[in-house]
Amino acid sequence: MKKQQRKPALLIIDDSVGTRYQLKNSFINEFDVSEAANWTEAKPHLEKRKYKFVLIDQILQDSFTKDGLNGIAIAKKINKDYDTTIIIYTLKPSKASHDKAFEAGAKRYIVQDHKDIPKLVLELNKSLPHFFELKEILVSKRPETVLNVLPRYFNNLGCGVSIIDKAYGIWYRNDEHRKMLEGIDYVNKTGGKLREGVSCWVEYLCKYDQSGPCDNCPAVTVFANGVSYRCPVPMKVESSGRVRYFDITSSPIKKGRQVIGAINTVIDVTEREKLIEMGSRLVTEKIIDNRINVLLDAIRTLGYDRIRYYLISADRSEAGMEMVLQKTKGHRQFDKPKDGLRFRVKGDPYWEHTLKYFRNYNAFIYGLPLKKWTHS
Repeated sequence: MKKQQRKPALLIIDDSVGTRYQLKNSFINEFDVSEAANWTEAKPHLEKRKYKFVLIDQILQDSFTKDGLNGIAIAKKINKDYDTTIIIYTLKPSKASHDKAFEAGAKRYIVQDHKDIPKLVLELNKSLPHFFELKEILVSKRPETVLNVLPRYFNNLGCGVSIIDKAYGIWYRNDEHRKMLEGIDYVNKTGGKLREGVSCWVEYLCKYDQSGPCDNCPAVTVFANGVSYRCPVPMKVESSGRVRYFDITSSPIKKGRQVIGAINTVIDVTEREKLIEMGSRLVTEKIIDNRINVLLDAIRTLGYDRIRYYLISADRSEAGMEMVLQKTKGHRQFDKPKDGLRFRVKGDPYWEHTLKYFRNYNAFIYGLPLKKWTHS
């Protein structure tokens, strides 16, 4: 008779009985689950057997009356004395607590969304079954381990490369990827040293309160469908007054038929996007030229030979000596002040577009003869 394989052990440390109950029921089929409300209750479990994972609530209200240790302090003690993988979850994320959690030995820091236990279970399910599968492929004590070999091939590709697991924890990035992020203000400044297992939105964008991947992340499609996917729109990043664009493609890493991670390639396409934008701007400029020339021809037929043209801001405040273009009810109307022609346009989307164009480029036309009229 074949011997039944023993389930890996999982310890849940949370002062909420309801949370422990729901988490235990969620993992009871895959793990041999134990539970504790604080360090005093957790220590005997840890002494008795080896746990593959320990889940800890960061804020343990009950701990302050029992043993005075919160989740991070407990993680630090467990990491020092026991061989296990620690995952901390919290309702109140912050940069300080996130960094302290990893310093204490946590391999995951999961943001719990408004006591949404099913969502927390979903996030933990991404981490627990596949955590070691990708790590065993990438990390080893052998000299030819994957993470030692990858730099030979990936550092000279001319594009950024990163590897993440199904919980969006980062395991590798090449030199080019690191250099791409150095000029972005809100990227974590870690001296180029990668913190293994940190969520990509935290490591790259410092979004400590975010509980899931960013919008349009191509890895989401990869994990759902198991096929490569290229983000259809380049990612736009604004930092220090500079705009940059990145083209991102994600491909699955599989163990058998199971997707256990993704490899992402990132290309800086800023110059390409600038050329596209410039071409679009030239086309728009030509259209505006034609539209304004039509208006000027119409003004000439009224007997005027000069025009004074002012721009207004988005909130309709005056931008010149006098506001001569404004949104009112009725039709286009022309009147004749002492120093020349003034015109108003009301509710005309055609001229709203023209105004927007000129506002963007700080154009200003004043007292130019119609026969010699140009704009810049």
